[in-house]
Amino acid sequence: MFQRDRFLFEADGWDLFAENAGKWKSKTKKFFNKALERHMRKGKVSRGVKGEAETALNEYIHALKLQAEKLGLKRTVRKWRESHFEWLVLFQIPPRTLKGEIARRAVADVKTISEGIESTAQLIGLTLQPAAAPGRPRGISGESNR
Repeated sequence: MFQRDRFLFEADGWDLFAENAGKWKSKTKKFFNKALERHMRKGKVSRGVKGEAETALNEYIHALKLQAEKLGLKRTVRKWRESHFEWLVLFQIPPRTLKGEIARRAVADVKTISEGIESTAQLIGLTLQPAAAPGRPRGISGESNR
């Protein structure tokens, strides 16, 4: 909450687990600026309020980072993309798609596809099914039975 004179602004707090500080701050500043604009249209001018709000945002972020540090939380690097989940589904769920075919569709090399599938499966605790053997399944001849 930020209040100065008769201008009051409230926003959702920063969820450290859902988004990074920069993204949250940018989104919050956007909402703040819209609220300030509405306030100023009513003829109520609050000089210096943007600078004070910027300072308040920075202090809030700093305080949350200190709390996270005290709790022993460590920043992690996001090591997956949405496309990796798509590749995993194509590879894992029947009718299964070979990694080479996924690579061709994704315009990527097979190594990239393999690493994306394996790391995503590990991330969600999934044991991968063994890769399908290339070629025709055993016991099926190439000639049709008439």
